[in-house]
Amino acid sequence: MERLRKLEQSVALAPPEAERIVAAFDRHFRTGTPAISDLERAAARLTELEAQRLAKLAALGARRTELEAALPPSLVVLTEQVEHGQRIQEALATRTTALGIFASRKQRLAKMARWVTFVRTSCETFSQAEVALSAARTNAIETQYREMYEAITRNPEVVPTLQKDDRSEGLLLRLERFYGLHDLSASTLLQESYRNALAISIFLSAALNHKGAANFMVLDDVTSSFDAGHQWYLMELLRTRIGRPLNSDGPQVIVLSHDGLLEKYFDRMASEGHIHHQRLQGAPPSGFVFAQTQDANRLRQSAEAALQAGQVEKASPLVRQYLEFVLLEVIRSVSIPVPLDFSIRDDRKMVQNCIDAITGMVETRERAGDLVLTQKQRADLKSILVPCLVSNWVNHYATASSSSLTPHVLLGVLDAVDDFAECFKYQCSCGGSTQPRFYKTLTAKRCGC
Repeated sequence: MERLRKLEQSVALAPPEAERIVAAFDRHFRTGTPAISDLERAAARLTELEAQRLAKLAALGARRTELEAALPPSLVVLTEQVEHGQRIQEALATRTTALGIFASRKQRLAKMARWVTFVRTSCETFSQAEVALSAARTNAIETQYREMYEAITRNPEVVPTLQKDDRSEGLLLRLERFYGLHDLSASTLLQESYRNALAISIFLSAALNHKGAANFMVLDDVTSSFDAGHQWYLMELLRTRIGRPLNSDGPQVIVLSHDGLLEKYFDRMASEGHIHHQRLQGAPPSGFVFAQTQDANRLRQSAEAALQAGQVEKASPLVRQYLEFVLLEVIRSVSIPVPLDFSIRDDRKMVQNCIDAITGMVETRERAGDLVLTQKQRADLKSILVPCLVSNWVNHYATASSSSLTPHVLLGVLDAVDDFAECFKYQCSCGGSTQPRFYKTLTAKRCGC
């Protein structure tokens, strides 16, 4: 329809007639469904209008030729020159505008080039400063992180080192020594636990040497790749050299872990007052999280509360854990020698094995005549406490018949466990106030009391 309208105007039809024809076609095609005859009629009209337009153009061309023939040649040339002059003027105006745009953009590009040069120079300067600072910090903590790494791994045959790239901020991990070999790549030779030991050593060294040292440090599952020995070495490093209170200038260290071996270590240290042990329970993030104090007293209190409520099945494993903890505490505190497999394998640290190790050494020192225990402590061990523990707990537990024990019997077992531990303590008044302390060994006290 638009094309029809333009053609009608180009052939100079009378406006009413043109409007009428176009409006008729437009109305007909916008309302209803046009037939094939309508389309053919529209096409014929389009062809007719196109022929009229071409005829008019031809007539205008002939008229122009007649006018040019009638005019003097100089006037024709002048007309063409005027036309060319107008075109040149328009071109000059366009060029002037383009030159202005070009100059503006050229200035902008020059400004951007200066910014690029500034940014590149700044990046290079800061990068060089960062490399120098990183190298200085790495060199400053090198001695310390090596000492920490050796304290954790206890393997002088594997000595990794960090090498700083002079042209970048990257650190290269190399092996200064590896079982007699020197200067090797660590990526294919150093196992995961050793890499983690080095990583935590570098982190701790950097944290201690940082000027704005934090008041606390959170370590999440840092022993996942360590065996039991390396776990213990790392925890001792954190306790004795890194964190408070033994390091008064150090941060408060918070260790998060789900490792059962570490739980025993935390229980032991919590009983000695070196560590505050909390068990987190709950179902985050949808549920609440509860914190519960975790130490040997917690085991005893939980077992006693369950027995007071008559819940023998719930209390039985807690009684066993408490008994095992106290027996191991006596072995450690009094320095009772044990077999090698007992010291390195948890499955050997059963209650009966602990009792056998303790009573066997007591009997040995008594025969040697240098047992430090009092006569009452010796008598209580032989005639009361050991028989009570063996008959009321060990035999039942070994035969899987602990469920037949009554709450009162198990409460008596808890009291017997406490009395058993007291047999290896004496009243010490060295600190000004009298308090019970474990003997240093079965033949000597810890002081001159």
